Amino acid sequence: MKELVYVILSQQFFLVEKRIEEILENHKEKDIDIIKYDMSESELVELEQELQTISLFSNEKMIIIKGVEKLYQEKKENIAFLINYLKKPSEDIQLIFMIEKLEENHELTLAIKKHAYIEEIDPLEKDAFPNYVKKAFTKEHMQIDEDAVLELIERTDHDLYILSAEIEKLKLYSYESKKIDKSLVTKLVSRNVEDNIYELTKYLLENNQNKTYEVFQDLMSKSEEPLRIITQISQRVRELIYTKDLLKKQYTQEQIADFFNYKKGRAFFLIKEAKTITYDKLEKLLFSLAQLDYKIKSGQIDKKIGLELLLLGSA
Repeated sequence: MKELVYVILSQQFFLVEKRIEEILENHKEKDIDIIKYDMSESELVELEQELQTISLFSNEKMIIIKGVEKLYQEKKENIAFLINYLKKPSEDIQLIFMIEKLEENHELTLAIKKHAYIEEIDPLEKDAFPNYVKKAFTKEHMQIDEDAVLELIERTDHDLYILSAEIEKLKLYSYESKKIDKSLVTKLVSRNVEDNIYELTKYLLENNQNKTYEVFQDLMSKSEEPLRIITQISQRVRELIYTKDLLKKQYTQEQIADFFNYKKGRAFFLIKEAKTITYDKLEKLLFSLAQLDYKIKSGQIDKKIGLELLLLGSA
């Protein structure tokens, strides 16, 4: 990599970090001084000084910058030194930007597009995840069953950071057997509690008893408090009712995201789900949850049994 100013760009920042790991691996035997800056924590003056300083320990210097979104929030005069540097970079420094998204028409973006080499990494689409998981194991001469792959992806919800950590856990556990099946994934990989509640509510509203009970058992294996689960399902149902109300008022996806303080992607799925469920179904479930809460707190029913009966449609 000979470019003096280099940008690694991807909507999935995990892939940017992986690319940086590759670059550092390729340079580990070279006489080069590597310095990292996270602009969400570092001061601009530190970066400015670094760009003007010759390396004392080697012939070359590599400066890696992340947290670039903080630079976009700065006044133009505060980042003028950086824009000027991009126009005439030092021959002794490789400057690498780690970026998730370029802010269009910003002075820094315009300078980057004009003076930097940009390597854009395509995001990993959902249908590409199974192959990604299989390759992670096969390169270590391990075998993972098809249903185990799908279970792992579902439990990590297509989050590359979590998926990567869980893959490493499964590799360590299966170091001798070299074999990963669905039961092992179920045993070792926990669902995120918030994701559990999301799925539990979804399956409950879809009358999918098998999936509902599966998620319920997963929550119980984590010793989740039944009353807390009831409260969280109720919050989720209210959220869907509010979303239907906002849609009636002609709110856009962006406005709904702002209302709940959610990312646009999460708001998209919330709207999609709200459109498929009737007010009547949501209100009936909310009423059943309130009744169950009262019965538990008044000692009329055991909390775990009561929740299980409601989920299976008997309460």
